[in-house]
Amino acid sequence: MFINPNIKFKGSSYGISGNANSNVFDYLPYLLSAYRFNDKLVLGFNAIPSVYGHLNWPVDSFVSQASTLTKLLYYRFGFQSSYQITENLAVGMGFNIEDNGQYQLNFVVPGQGNQVNSVTGLNYTGDFGLYYKIDPKNYLTVAGYTQVDTYGHGTSSVNGVVNTNLSLNITEAPVIYIGLEHFVNELWFIEGKIYWSGWHIQNNINFTNTTTGTYVVPTNWKDVWSFQATTRYAIRERLALLGSIIYETNPVPLATNAIGYPLAASGSLSGGVDIALRKDLSIQAIYSYGAFLPNSPINNANSVGTINAHFQAVVLQLIYKT
Repeated sequence: MFINPNIKFKGSSYGISGNANSNVFDYLPYLLSAYRFNDKLVLGFNAIPSVYGHLNWPVDSFVSQASTLTKLLYYRFGFQSSYQITENLAVGMGFNIEDNGQYQLNFVVPGQGNQVNSVTGLNYTGDFGLYYKIDPKNYLTVAGYTQVDTYGHGTSSVNGVVNTNLSLNITEAPVIYIGLEHFVNELWFIEGKIYWSGWHIQNNINFTNTTTGTYVVPTNWKDVWSFQATTRYAIRERLALLGSIIYETNPVPLATNAIGYPLAASGSLSGGVDIALRKDLSIQAIYSYGAFLPNSPINNANSVGTINAHFQAVVLQLIYKT
């Protein structure tokens, strides 16, 4: 996945008014694999991003005291299984190692410079699910992941001063979703999913032992609902069109929304193609465009304004059957 979030703030921060822009580009590789032992048992190994966020405000911009860099990139390395209980019902479960390896929250400290706060962590989650054949044209899916709510440890540094006892809380929400697949005919497939993400576990950002001390930043996030619809339509034997639309509600209240990690309700549209190069090899190419709906408002003790965000992503996926 190649992703390009472009985020712009307009307003005032720490008594200075203006505009600031964060425009980054990231490459997020992933792997999905499965091995079928027999007609009933499948085991798999996946390596996928589980949390992503990247904002890079210029160090010399007027928002630098609020934020210079926010970077989160967590990977989930998971071992999954699926077992066919009956002709119509399969159940699955898995164990995941959460590599919370890239986590930075940086900002300028007046008179000292850019404070770099970086921690890492290694945590564990489980997942479960079922796949049920309602009838030949309709299938039900239900799945969920457990949460991470702990601390990462690392360093805080500014202007040559380093504290090696920094800790920051690491959270990943529990997620449950339900989906319904419908085969309109042999060529056309549609699916709808509803996700619940328990982001109420994100109450504060606890900066412990930075170079400037220990303090708590309230967040008070709320649970999130997401709604997704996808489709696949085969226009030829080896060529299919892909489409998707998703909308997600806003987890953050106005009082705690921040330039360092602004959030809002958001939506995206995706379209692409699925090409069968040969019997055992296919490629998918998908383009996605998303945005805050509406802009994200900032109104706290230090900053007032609005943030608009546009997200572009391209997914290139090779599927190989050995």
